[in-house]
Amino acid sequence: MSEAAAMDKLPAAERKKLKKEAEAKARDAEKEKKKAEQSAQQEASGAKPKEKDVEELDPTKYRENRMAMVKSLKDPYPHKWAVDASIPALIEKYKDMPAETHEVGTVVTIAGRVKNKRTQGVSLLFYDLFADGARIQIMCQPQNHEVGDFKESHAILNRGDIIGIRGFVGKSKTGQLSIFPKEVKLLTACLHMLPKDHQGLKDTEVRFRKRYLDLMINEDVRNTFYTR
Repeated sequence: MSEAAAMDKLPAAERKKLKKEAEAKARDAEKEKKKAEQSAQQEASGAKPKEKDVEELDPTKYRENRMAMVKSLKDPYPHKWAVDASIPALIEKYKDMPAETHEVGTVVTIAGRVKNKRTQGVSLLFYDLFADGARIQIMCQPQNHEVGDFKESHAILNRGDIIGIRGFVGKSKTGQLSIFPKEVKLLTACLHMLPKDHQGLKDTEVRFRKRYLDLMINEDVRNTFYTR
């Protein structure tokens, strides 16, 4: 019996499932082919290969890597982190601060969950830190970093982690209120790959089955629960 004939004898749901799996494998193979071609082109031109994004990994592999990272740390779960300010209070206090102004003499200590992480060049990193129903930008520069190695401190941080920030308040060129950290510390690592912040969590079944994830990702849902 041919493979096509065997497929025809399967239930419709099973055929649909197998078709989706085959399409997914084909897409993955095409992605790998394109990556290999790009890598070969970079090597031929002498360009430095781009560092691999950890979020391009398979979710299972991502979790394994994060667990290995946590085990390698001397103090993966710090005993305490003394917070002396809340994000909503900072936003209210410094909302009228002019753009490109820095309160270097005023150091605050906050903590929250990383909702987004992005880089600009080799020495500038941004985090969106969320806590107490509000978020604030963290603008990290090597010249302000005082505790530990700058690259090593930030290499272990990713979306979903709960981190501590100690630094001064200021505003960027665009007028966005930011914290410029002197120290960043991983307080609790998130071991699972989260949905992208801008995409949100829209799958109804996953939202009801994993309510904690729904509350973590969708701020409007969290606000509704808080109001009720």
